[in-house]
Amino acid sequence: MNPRILFFCAFSFLAVSTAAYATTLVEERDGIQITLYAPDWIWQGQNINVLVVAEHDRNYRIRLSTHLFLPKGLEDHFAYDGETSQAVFVEPGERKRIAFVNIKALSGHPRQFYEFEFVFEHSVADGGLLVRIPFHVRTIRGPMVSEGTWAAVLPAGLAAAWCLVIAMYLMRHAKPGAWKTPSESIFGGDPPKAS
Repeated sequence: MNPRILFFCAFSFLAVSTAAYATTLVEERDGIQITLYAPDWIWQGQNINVLVVAEHDRNYRIRLSTHLFLPKGLEDHFAYDGETSQAVFVEPGERKRIAFVNIKALSGHPRQFYEFEFVFEHSVADGGLLVRIPFHVRTIRGPMVSEGTWAAVLPAGLAAAWCLVIAMYLMRHAKPGAWKTPSESIFGGDPPKAS
């Protein structure tokens, strides 16, 4: 088999199998832009991490209050010890990152779609701004193979695959019968006789 075709097939498999599933939502109101990054699905028993990036084009510092709401009526399906509300100041031209991390999707509940909600508020003297950004996360069954097993099996499998590729490459490009032909002596003549 042609090594180029084999390499292309292996590369294509890795490129397709490492697709990312994520939600990116952007809301812009009154010169304030909020971008939300969250997973689209998560295994049961794993953590959900949400990143919010706030920026604005005003010429003064603003204060944003951010709130993350777990799915209404299904809060017991998640374990979260962190803060659900944070207040931040955003300077002109600055990108402020706010993270809500380690929201654990608990096992033992039916797999389903959950609707989270992120709310940000900006209060000013001439009127307030309240924006709600709903986003969905689907839970799927936990991994069939544990992370520890993957950590051992995946590198070993990749190493074995590369050994096969190298062996096939050497078989294709080596001179036929080369392993039967002795190489020249490094001593430049007959090997020394044992005494």
